[in-house]
Amino acid sequence: MNLSLKKRKPIVYISMGIYLLLSSLILVESALPGDKSGARSHFMSDIIAWIVNIFSPTTAPKTINPSEITSITDTSYLGKDEYGNSNIAIGTTTLLSLQVEYPNKSSNDVYNYSFNYEGVKGDVDDYTVNLSSSTSNNILNIYLRVTANEISNELYQIDINIADKLTYNFKFNIVDLPAPSEYECRVDKTTIKIGESLKVQTKLIGNDKSDTYLRRYFDESRLLKVSSNPLVADFDEYGVLHGISQGTVEIVYGNKHFDITVSDEVASKPVDNELVLSTLDSSSYPSLLDYDYVFDNEDDPNDYSVLIYGDFLNNTLEDKSLSYIVDDPLKVKLAPHHYDSDGYPIYKDDYNKECVRVCGYRKKGDVTLTVISNGDSSLTKTMTLNVGEALPTSMTVNVNESESIYVNETKIITASFNPKNVSDRRLHIEVSNPSIVDIKNNDNSSVVLTGKSVGTVKVTVKSVANNSLTYEFNLEFKEIEKINPSNKDSFHKLIRKGLGHFLLFALTSIFGFIFFYTYLDDKKKLWLVILLSLFTGFFIAGLSELIQYFIPGRSGVFSDVLVDFLGYGAGTLITLAIILIIWLIKYLVIRNKKVDYEEQ
Repeated sequence: MNLSLKKRKPIVYISMGIYLLLSSLILVESALPGDKSGARSHFMSDIIAWIVNIFSPTTAPKTINPSEITSITDTSYLGKDEYGNSNIAIGTTTLLSLQVEYPNKSSNDVYNYSFNYEGVKGDVDDYTVNLSSSTSNNILNIYLRVTANEISNELYQIDINIADKLTYNFKFNIVDLPAPSEYECRVDKTTIKIGESLKVQTKLIGNDKSDTYLRRYFDESRLLKVSSNPLVADFDEYGVLHGISQGTVEIVYGNKHFDITVSDEVASKPVDNELVLSTLDSSSYPSLLDYDYVFDNEDDPNDYSVLIYGDFLNNTLEDKSLSYIVDDPLKVKLAPHHYDSDGYPIYKDDYNKECVRVCGYRKKGDVTLTVISNGDSSLTKTMTLNVGEALPTSMTVNVNESESIYVNETKIITASFNPKNVSDRRLHIEVSNPSIVDIKNNDNSSVVLTGKSVGTVKVTVKSVANNSLTYEFNLEFKEIEKINPSNKDSFHKLIRKGLGHFLLFALTSIFGFIFFYTYLDDKKKLWLVILLSLFTGFFIAGLSELIQYFIPGRSGVFSDVLVDFLGYGAGTLITLAIILIIWLIKYLVIRNKKVDYEEQ
């Protein structure tokens, strides 16, 4: 049993060589940059996943339907009526957000993210709907935007159907614009001449919203306008105060009070004059939704509005201020040239010239703008503008030329358009084989495709507003595999930790143990072999993580040291167990031979 070192020497050097090779491999791998190390481990896990999927039969995925609606947000600025129905102001858009939760699923199951809507109460022509969505883990977010176009006494209801399992009823009224409840007012001067006008400037406030945002929801013309002595100064039908005779009056504008003096001077007013309207050359004709972009974006406001100037042929008219009236406020919104540092609207340009921005709003068609001289009401001028749609000129669909998902899985198709103020963002989708894919919510901005069977279809996406904008891609529906995108990351992590850490260190420890055991070649020093093996294993594990700490894209963590050392310890125990079994077998063989010899 006591073999010489010479006979054991090949085993010593072979085990030592493999031990050093594996240890070096571990340290070299630790020194690789994060992208290269990740690519190597991903390549290895992809090969293993491919082998697993070949020998693992595919199974039909289970469809997971929603369990409940966990959150509802309603942005109806005018609140709700006594019955809890939302009040939507004419011309405004309300956003209803639903957060739908699904039970957790196993890796092979798919979520049913299909949804649609239908109007079940009220005239559907009185409002327009835009439906869109987003998903995250087991949450589906549905966004319903309702724009009010006509006022009636009807109660409206839209039902949102989710995966044919849940239904939410959105009930609302379409109401007129009320007078603002929160505002500030100011006057630029407290003394005017006879025949001169004065505008009270209003700044809307409330809920930290911008003035332009609030002007969608309130009608300033409904504010109370009263003069304590109409013979001295009084308001006209457009809310402009005019000096009539000498004296002092108190005016009430809404709930604000001002003292105004009319002097004995008479403002200059030429007998013959004419009001002339002109537009800024860089202005563009208004399109739907322009008002939403004029002040809310960093783009040039002239790209989304018509800037109209009013001037007089006889400049001796002292009061050159103007009032602006439109015959259909749902077709255009009138906006100031800019806002001053205090947030008040300014209807003059940087050169102090009277002007107004005309912005497209909710309806298409011709609209008449009437401009009236406040200093001489006999001077008026009209201009007809056509409000059209900002048609999309380009479309980007959120898919690649070739996509693949699993049967029963859902693909939500959306798109972005240029220019930014495109009003009609609806999509129409056609497929080459309707038996393979189910289409829901078509002709909306968010279309849902669900696979019904295995196969590939050509999907054609078209802009409803501009049919010349199309995008085609292939969508493959396949049976779900054991290792698929939903669990691939966790599988990769398992392979990386299992092969790259645990098993590699276990294999290294086996040859390390053999080397120390054969080198010492002394059964009585087995405890020293175990100690040396475990110590070197912990040293290599710690050194490899320390190296990673200084490598770009890598990080050394103590948890990996523990995983490495556990693998090393497991290899040590396996090798020790094998050696002990060999000892036991040899002992039994010798004992049996001794018994046989004694019996003979």
